[in-house]
Amino acid sequence: EKQPENPGSMSADPTESARALIASSSVLVFVCSGNVLRSAFGDLLARHLQLPFERIVSCATTYQNSAIFPESKAALIQRGVPAAMCDAHVPRLTTDSSFVRDVGDPAKAVFLCMTKGHMQSMPKAWQPRSVLILELLGRRNEDIADPYFDGNYEEAFRDIDA
Repeated sequence: EKQPENPGSMSADPTESARALIASSSVLVFVCSGNVLRSAFGDLLARHLQLPFERIVSCATTYQNSAIFPESKAALIQRGVPAAMCDAHVPRLTTDSSFVRDVGDPAKAVFLCMTKGHMQSMPKAWQPRSVLILELLGRRNEDIADPYFDGNYEEAFRDIDA
């Protein structure tokens, strides 16, 4: 079966390509390693801000976790996201059946990845619809560092919030 054309492939400018891909999508997916820091932050903030997508979800590529990190929750609460919304977040892997069901048709989704490694870890069928989140800000080939390892939580959250 022929895959739908990637709207982002029409432009040589990665920022324009990323924005075109988002504009053509009805499902917004935030992707990071564990779905408890960066992707959880993006997911919950986007839903709180009621961004115009049919669904907003998030997932992990690598680590199975059980709850959002306190640093993410605190940063979200500072931005007006209700604590109950943070507490209700359930981290999921890309392979979890509930996540795959929530994404639905991957041709209608855009996967906002925190790092190039996350893009490469995505299922092959999803990779053409994956972009680095910082491409939206014109920052080519830049990753959002994992604050679990470097401790720069607020810097990561500012990058996602931009």
